[in-house]
Amino acid sequence: MASVASVSPSSKHSFPHMESGDESDGSWQRVDSSYSASVGFMPSPSSSSMQSWGVIGMNPNHVQASPVAMSPLQLEHDRTVPSSSYPENATDTSSVMATAGMHSQLLSNFGDPQFMANDQELVFNEPFTNMAQYYSSFQSNIADMAGIGSYEMAAQSVDLNIPPQFQNDNNVPPWAPTNLKNEGFSPAVGDEVISMTSQSPEQRSPTHSSLQSSPRSPYVKTEPSKGASPIRKVRSGYKVEKRKAEASSKFVIMTPNLIHQQSGKPNPFECFEAMRTTQRGRKGPLAHETKESALQVRRLGACFCCHSRKVKCDKERPCKNCKKLTAQVPQIMCWQFGDFLPVLFPEFMRTHFRKDQIASFLSENVETFKPNNAEVTCSVELFSGTNFGSTLTIPASFFTPKSAEILQHWHVNIGVNHINLQSRGAAPIGIDPDNSTQREELKKRAREYIQNLTTEPRYAQQVTDSIRSTQIPRRILSIVQRFAQRSESSQVTLVKRALSIYVTHYVLTRQLCLTEATITSLSKTKLVPRGNPWLTSRVLNRQVKAVLDEMLLKEMQALFDGFSKSLKPKLRREWAPCLAAFLVLCLFMETVEAAADTFVISQNEISFRNHSKPEYRRDFALTLCRNIDNLPFKQFAYQFHQVYQTHTRDTGAKAFNPLADANFAQMDELEAPAARMVTELRELLQGDGWAELDFLVADPILPNQEGHPFPRDVSLNYTGRLVARFLLSFTDERYLFDGQY
Repeated sequence: MASVASVSPSSKHSFPHMESGDESDGSWQRVDSSYSASVGFMPSPSSSSMQSWGVIGMNPNHVQASPVAMSPLQLEHDRTVPSSSYPENATDTSSVMATAGMHSQLLSNFGDPQFMANDQELVFNEPFTNMAQYYSSFQSNIADMAGIGSYEMAAQSVDLNIPPQFQNDNNVPPWAPTNLKNEGFSPAVGDEVISMTSQSPEQRSPTHSSLQSSPRSPYVKTEPSKGASPIRKVRSGYKVEKRKAEASSKFVIMTPNLIHQQSGKPNPFECFEAMRTTQRGRKGPLAHETKESALQVRRLGACFCCHSRKVKCDKERPCKNCKKLTAQVPQIMCWQFGDFLPVLFPEFMRTHFRKDQIASFLSENVETFKPNNAEVTCSVELFSGTNFGSTLTIPASFFTPKSAEILQHWHVNIGVNHINLQSRGAAPIGIDPDNSTQREELKKRAREYIQNLTTEPRYAQQVTDSIRSTQIPRRILSIVQRFAQRSESSQVTLVKRALSIYVTHYVLTRQLCLTEATITSLSKTKLVPRGNPWLTSRVLNRQVKAVLDEMLLKEMQALFDGFSKSLKPKLRREWAPCLAAFLVLCLFMETVEAAADTFVISQNEISFRNHSKPEYRRDFALTLCRNIDNLPFKQFAYQFHQVYQTHTRDTGAKAFNPLADANFAQMDELEAPAARMVTELRELLQGDGWAELDFLVADPILPNQEGHPFPRDVSLNYTGRLVARFLLSFTDERYLFDGQY
């Protein structure tokens, strides 16, 4: 007779799913299955003990709990028995059987005198009288053990059938073994133990049930036996087939102690790597041609359309993906943020800021920075507008001019619908190129000056002082500046950078004048002209603006990098900062167009007054303005709407458009400062500002085909057009492409 598998206690641990009992050990480490056994369930011969026990083993008198169910570390989703059927901290034999999956009421008769211990074996004293009674009671016991009310569900988990020849015979002994699924089949024995828990159809085998390591339970692992040999044995008129297993077959249970000991070491029970059959990603080096092409695309960078869609781009311009898109949307172009820089920073307006041009300008107009062979230094305080409280204070030096021309400076004054061009006197002050201290101090002070102007309380009023035809730019700048000041989010850096870019361009298009205090302090040198309230220095202006122009270019590149990083994830929390920054960028593009046209007109007017040939044609400036409309503005605005699906027609996509959508759920996704900004912009769109916005998008507002429109103020043709188009495009996308979809 095969003996019952012994269960050896290890160290004292309590597990959360055990119930406190006596002081015996509640932790189990290993179950040694030295002998093979088939599995069956038999009740007590007494009718009163039908719910008392289950039998596992070749001999029905052998009782053993399921090793799988006894694992205290078995995952909850690997069990089908409710957690309430597992008593906590059970330490006696009954608690072990309860841990194995049996209901507590099955153990009520465990101490009945009908049972008696005989050499570690449990034997039933008297035979069962009726197999049908046994079979009926066994149904209810199985349902209770599995924690369910249906025998059919329990039978599926046990896969137990009673041979027909033993179902109605009263003389059939209760220890007769049972068949699983089919008659004549002997369940697998040896190192394979049948679990008491229910299994899914994928886990159950039509021929045998075995305990295997679950992929979800890496703590459980069995050691397969070596070379099992089948043995046939005839008993009571029927055949039983079993396999002999070696004593080395073990069932391992991981405890907290073992887990702690294995920390930091490779997990010997890990099975995930062995289950992996495929390798993700590239398995070898790229081909030479593919590698070279990938390097060229990486150096060139992907276009924004492919970058935002997260698809592969190529080195051609336009790329293949954009060529396919243009078949549906002809207005779309293939571009990168770097393509905007030459358009927004026209070379003909910046040539005189280059270092070689500055050096040539000084050599042509300055004789020496030491008047009367003595260096005369001074501290100069400059300002860019009467509404600004901040000033630029830098160290400088007086110089000896070569001609009187360098002491004259042209000023453009903007009146009501016209401009006025005047030449005024200038002071002989500049930065000594041989004085490194003055150069470094200029760069440092210029950066601080721009940062201070960005936070000025009358920022919007000053940078729009020359705009008299509309109040839309001033209102938008005020809204965006309040948003930047209220928000504490890291994304607001994008908005502050856009505001600094706009005010830097404003300073570049105006003359830096000496303050009244500076003029008074320098009057004793007798080198500063008197009676000029807008006194400037032509050399110092050129040097300061060269530094500001270089700073502006770097800030614009940083702004484009911020747009690229913020728009690629398509996160809705980035929507408000990107919207505010692009509104300011629209106003910046308008000022670039107005400055380019005014620059050409002013230069031609100076040439006419000097009786020389004009250097530029008006069409040159108009072409630049059309390029700004088509490339930076329309393309970026279109891609912004595509990223956030503002006007999506796809039923599977959810549009995000807080400016025009009445759904307050979208407003809840915004932070409080962003929601306040959206509310103010919606009031502008839906209130009295809509009619003005709709008027500003008319192109052109005034006839714009004159060869030389001086003294007309051409800024009227550009002010408010782009920002009005962008705001109204949230209500109707046709505003972007001149009424075309």
